[in-house]
Amino acid sequence: MATIINNIDNNYPDSQSQGWVFYDVTPGTPAPFATINNTLETGGTLPLPTDPWTPAISSDQAGNNFYYGAEIDGRYDWREGLLIIPAAGPPGTPPVICRVHSPYATRAVEWTAERVGARPTVPQPNTGNAQEVPIARSVLVSTPAMQANGQIVTRASGRYVYALTITPGPTDTLANARAQFDGAGSGAYNMPSGDFVSGLIATVTYTGN
Repeated sequence: MATIINNIDNNYPDSQSQGWVFYDVTPGTPAPFATINNTLETGGTLPLPTDPWTPAISSDQAGNNFYYGAEIDGRYDWREGLLIIPAAGPPGTPPVICRVHSPYATRAVEWTAERVGARPTVPQPNTGNAQEVPIARSVLVSTPAMQANGQIVTRASGRYVYALTITPGPTDTLANARAQFDGAGSGAYNMPSGDFVSGLIATVTYTGN
């Protein structure tokens, strides 16, 4: 059941302006009450919201050799092939921008994993995509560490870099990874072009003054 907080004004000074809502967290059960601007209201049925990003956890997490932490970050870099050439002249003379080569892109994948009582599995560098040519990689192998509770945690980290034979365009989807303990399918967290929207980055007209 929901917990009643007495003297809400004293405990939460902002409660009068913002209001506070309390409800039973059991899905499908009636909310016993809600306090809005210190007015007691009866509640209806409040279903527990679902999170579409909740991953399907691997069974490995239920055993003794669970992952203490795992992250895989991807970074795309585009090189536009433009060279900025400063021009002689008084202040305000614009530089010359010329193209010296066609655009190209690279993809970098940085990962780290920590596992209790066992070595973590780590991503192999070959993605199986002929458009991603491996050009650099590094792997950091760390000495196992003992936690305060006596558990042994083994950590490994790495970074892979790929040259892309096809430069991703404005409508392309960007590949993403999944953590070792995540049972989601391959590509579940890819970034589609629709995630990029206009209007979030402000701009101004520069005068040079």
